[in-house]
Amino acid sequence: MRFDVTKLAAQISGYTSTCRVASRHVGTLADLLTARAPKDLSPTQAKALELVKLRAVEVDQVRRNRLGATSPRIGQQRQELASAWSSLHGALVALANVPADIGAEAGEATAIVGRLFPSGLSFVNGDVMALWGDTKMLLQRIDEEGLQSRIDALVSPSLLRSVRAARGRLASVLGLDGVESELTSGPTLAVVNSYFAFAVMTYARALSADVDLDDDASIQRFFSAVQPLDRLRVDTRPGGKGSPEVEPEEGDFEEDPAVVGPVPGLPDDPEVNPFYHPPTDA
Repeated sequence: MRFDVTKLAAQISGYTSTCRVASRHVGTLADLLTARAPKDLSPTQAKALELVKLRAVEVDQVRRNRLGATSPRIGQQRQELASAWSSLHGALVALANVPADIGAEAGEATAIVGRLFPSGLSFVNGDVMALWGDTKMLLQRIDEEGLQSRIDALVSPSLLRSVRAARGRLASVLGLDGVESELTSGPTLAVVNSYFAFAVMTYARALSADVDLDDDASIQRFFSAVQPLDRLRVDTRPGGKGSPEVEPEEGDFEEDPAVVGPVPGLPDDPEVNPFYHPPTDA
């Protein structure tokens, strides 16, 4: 079967240029690419696929670090602070729901809940650094607006004390009290995600080098191997055709991703670019 070479080259270029993948989907994409990999991978292609899997592990490691899961103590103290806020919030909400003819505390409790927790407890689900920042802001508001005495008059004073104590213990493991932090240092999520995207691009280019325009099987081999990209890539370029169901998370990419264009296509080298034909002398 003869193909329109120009259209086919454009289709293949869509896979051999850089792609963006939400960090939470990196491991899944690596697994899918491995499952769809041709059985007859060349040594170069197999090496490129191994790099894709390695880069996926690195992305997952950074994601775990962001959630404080690398250090058990950090995870434990993060959970303690989240639970302390949950207990305080729950006690205030319970009072806010007391009918007015049963008790007069409902109005005051409702006002405090609205002031401190307008979005409920969604903030405790963020990573450890986000929880620390939100806790600092909320405690500053309590102190500046004199809310502590009002809270203590409604619920047990030990609830707010528990929040402050848990914050102090979290400060210790984060290194905010002058002691070395237990958080691991290393590259940002955006950086390791970029490395993963480059590894995927390298693998796709290695596969494209075996495309033979006179061999339907080789063309099908390529498109079958890269098909998982259609489901999981995020294309931030104007007019891009990434999956509309995939949304990136905060920190996945560098700032202003919309201005990032594709990496140049395959080089003008017939050794690695089956679509390039050097001009011949007339």
